[in-house]
Amino acid sequence: MSVNEIISLGIYGGAFLVLFGLGELLFHLAKFPVEITRKVVHLGTGLICLTFPSFLGSHWSVLILTIAFFLLLIFSMKWGVLKSINSVNRKTAGSFLFPLSIYVTYWAFSLIGLSDFDGNDLLSHQVNGSSWYNGAVIYYYLPILILSVSDPAAALVGKKWRLGKYKIMGTTKTLIGSLGFLVSSFIISASFIYNLDINRSSILLVAFVIAISTTIVEAISQKGLDNLLIPLTTIVVLFLFRNTILG
Repeated sequence: MSVNEIISLGIYGGAFLVLFGLGELLFHLAKFPVEITRKVVHLGTGLICLTFPSFLGSHWSVLILTIAFFLLLIFSMKWGVLKSINSVNRKTAGSFLFPLSIYVTYWAFSLIGLSDFDGNDLLSHQVNGSSWYNGAVIYYYLPILILSVSDPAAALVGKKWRLGKYKIMGTTKTLIGSLGFLVSSFIISASFIYNLDINRSSILLVAFVIAISTTIVEAISQKGLDNLLIPLTTIVVLFLFRNTILG
């Protein structure tokens, strides 16, 4: 691991700590409800992680950050801190599955997108100094964007309007929340695919399949499992349509 990689890891570690600190300030001082502060941290974490392909050249570096996340979450629960993400009145593994999904998605990006089975020098795949990797980066950016934006959007919209309540396996959802997820997922998918230098003839079809499948997954997932299943579902759809998207 290079010195620059180690420095990048340190910077990312500091950025995540600042984000957690912001969540604590919103929860303790501004008195934001925990469901809001969790979504703020959720969104902020996802946005920070979107920069990984530009600065981290190995999936092992992402694994180190993932393990650090796990340790921080375990100790925060043991010591009763980080109440801005831990003090929810329901059982959920979402906080642990979110960093895991980041690593799995980055690994999929290196393995499927770049066909780099070692994943140790990913920055060498960049083209003309760009981190867009000729479209391969879609396997990382799109799943994380949908998880980071659409999932909080569904929760916030659903809690604000509470229209069309329905239950799946004992968990109450709302049609308005699911619609918020569907629309945001479709817009993100279509916009991202459109802006890549790829075959654009089937943009709407691929975006629609991604939006529908991830919305269903979000609706039926229990106890935070959507934090892992949403990115995996997005990756599977992209893989199934790989010839259409990158052909």
